[in-house]
Amino acid sequence: MPVTDTNALKVMKEVKNITSKSSELQEKDISITAHILHKVVKTNTTSSNVGDHVLDTISHVMDAKPDVLQKTQKQYNTSAK
Repeated sequence: MPVTDTNALKVMKEVKNITSKSSELQEKDISITAHILHKVVKTNTTSSNVGDHVLDTISHVMDAKPDVLQKTQKQYNTSAK
């Protein structure tokens, strides 16, 4: 699904909800989330609601298990996104 200014809020609401269970996140989940966040940022939307959901999502990902974050970085190079 393409991310646009029009649907960025809807997309981020969904991603925020999906990532809210940080302890259940796996490598692929984090990689997909990073890809979606990259697309949302590229829309250049100025919506504070979108920004809030982006920050909450990043917080959820950072709360994932440390070993999962390390594996994700090694496998997908997610910090470069």
